[in-house]
Amino acid sequence: MKIPTPHTKGAWIRLFLAAAMVLLVVYYMSLTLTNRVAIESRVNAEFIPQVAQIDGSLVGDLPKRGQIVRKGEVLAHIRADRVDDRTLIELRQSLSVISTRIQAQERVRADLTTEYDALAGRRAHHADLMRERLVAIGNELAASLRIAREDQALAAEALQRGNKLRTSETISASQHETLTHTHEKAIANSARIEALIAQNKTDQTAIAYGVTLSGNYADIPYTTQRMDEVRIKLIAIDGELRDLSEQVGHMKKRLAAEERRIAKMSEQIVVSPVNGVVWHSRDTAGQEILRGTSVVDVIDCDRIFVEATVYERFLSRIKVGEQARVKLMGDDRKFTATVFSVLGSAINIHVGDNVAVPMRKNPGEATILLSLDGNDERFRSSMCGVGRIAEVVFSSDRLIDSAYADTPERNEK
Repeated sequence: MKIPTPHTKGAWIRLFLAAAMVLLVVYYMSLTLTNRVAIESRVNAEFIPQVAQIDGSLVGDLPKRGQIVRKGEVLAHIRADRVDDRTLIELRQSLSVISTRIQAQERVRADLTTEYDALAGRRAHHADLMRERLVAIGNELAASLRIAREDQALAAEALQRGNKLRTSETISASQHETLTHTHEKAIANSARIEALIAQNKTDQTAIAYGVTLSGNYADIPYTTQRMDEVRIKLIAIDGELRDLSEQVGHMKKRLAAEERRIAKMSEQIVVSPVNGVVWHSRDTAGQEILRGTSVVDVIDCDRIFVEATVYERFLSRIKVGEQARVKLMGDDRKFTATVFSVLGSAINIHVGDNVAVPMRKNPGEATILLSLDGNDERFRSSMCGVGRIAEVVFSSDRLIDSAYADTPERNEK
């Protein structure tokens, strides 16, 4: 087409402006075709789903989409309508049975202890009586021994005189034999009494230990035997009480653990893990919810990033750690960003599985993820800027290469 010759000053101005516009379009196209400027960019973030750990229903109102929340702030209250507490009931019943058994055994132990104390007092009383009786018998035997020894001495003197008279035949042989028999009888009587005294001393020594070696004292051995029987029963009961106490301790630990489990299964308080904004929430109070279902999704405003799309054939020109300038649509301010991930066109997963705004890529397009340096507070707006369109200009001079001027344009979506 033939360009008309300008004859006026206004025509020259229009021609100059048209040429400037063409040059500007060519310049920006060259920037895009050489990955100097990203084809498409937007602010994005990972949302953190807060999942229900129990089956139940929502209680009260939930925060609305876009609401700012603080770390630890309550987001939702879930209450379970049905909880299997059969184990808890069985544990409480078992604990009640063991406690009843312990109380019964403690009563038996108290009765046996009372009987044992009574038997010990009875044995001590009878031992005192026996000790007094043995002392009295010992005194009587000592007196009898003195008399017997006197009789023995008299019999010995009479026998000595009889021996002299028998020599002179003053007394008859029968009379001499009588004197001899009397002397021997006196010796035997003294020996018998000495033996009784020795036995009495032994009995007095033994009675101090609750043992009777002679005499008609049957009550003390019976009492001691009964005390031994009661002691054996007390030892058995103490062992059983120790076992029951250990069972109670173990049962209480299981009961406490089960109560904690029931408490967790009965109610769940969902709190915000970060300072951020609500991306999505269920807004119906009383709504039934299943375990594993997301209740509230929260965006961490401190971890927002920019997702930029570039041509994959020039991907080698962009390196992790390089700087870029970011400008939001409708905002004259510019922000500095750093490349932290370079993803090929075949990779659909961005940062994680919970990207707030998934970006569709065409064949031959790659994704560059950039973190905002310092995450300036001025960058934040409603929803922390997530979803806003951005312009990303990479600052590396290596990205400018005229050899890529023939790059085909981006396929239509």
